[in-house]
Amino acid sequence: MLFVKILHISSLAIYAASLVQYWNYFRSKSKSIGRISSSLLLFATLVHTIMLIVYSAKRGVVPLGQFAGAVTSFAWILAVFYLIQENLLREREFGAFITPVIILAQTMSVFFIDYTRPLASVLQNVMFEIHVSAILIGYSSFTLGFIASVMYLLLFKDIQGHRFGLFYSRLPSLEFLDKVNIRSINIGLIFLTTGILLGMFNAGIAWGFIWNWDPKLTVVLINWLIYIYLAISHLVFNWRGQRTAVISIIGFTVVIFSFFIVTNFTSTIHTF
Repeated sequence: MLFVKILHISSLAIYAASLVQYWNYFRSKSKSIGRISSSLLLFATLVHTIMLIVYSAKRGVVPLGQFAGAVTSFAWILAVFYLIQENLLREREFGAFITPVIILAQTMSVFFIDYTRPLASVLQNVMFEIHVSAILIGYSSFTLGFIASVMYLLLFKDIQGHRFGLFYSRLPSLEFLDKVNIRSINIGLIFLTTGILLGMFNAGIAWGFIWNWDPKLTVVLINWLIYIYLAISHLVFNWRGQRTAVISIIGFTVVIFSFFIVTNFTSTIHTF
């Protein structure tokens, strides 16, 4: 698995290089630097893709059955999600905020992944892989919503304080950021709901019951309720702007708590 490790570390290094260029672009608005930053992120994602393919071919399963494997998969999905969004929206400003999250996740996976750890038999099925993939896609979409919310609040604070500096001159409009946030939440909610339902189906087969008040499952349910509340409030009461941004950040904080803390330190039966 030496080749996989080299690809893993190389992708992290190229992601880091793209971060530097995205911040250079954010400060300068140079089109040439913008193209370089996007190209580096695309290259990093391609190297990351090859790493995941080679890993899966050698192990016979995708890297989702252990925490570090799920984290590197999350980083890849987030990178792909962002590249698609950048291409569709023609906005590179998000890159300066998204790439640090990708790098953090990829760094954790590089340090903690075990390339030879055997996978429990209960996890060796396609339904499990679809279940985890759906959850990770949902989390990636929520991450984009979180970034849009942070950018919204930074811009809102500058406008409210009549400070027309870097954020005011570089960030998209408040309306644009609000739309990105809401759309990301709706997409994430669809995938999170799908992942939860598939998880219940898998649990019925593996454990003989579809639900257990395990800390991991409980926090995921709370997370789902937060985003359902936000989606319904937007649809029924037309919530938008600062209020949705704050709740989106709260929801993402629960995502981080569930994904990184609960999974590793408190969960009893859901340890992957």
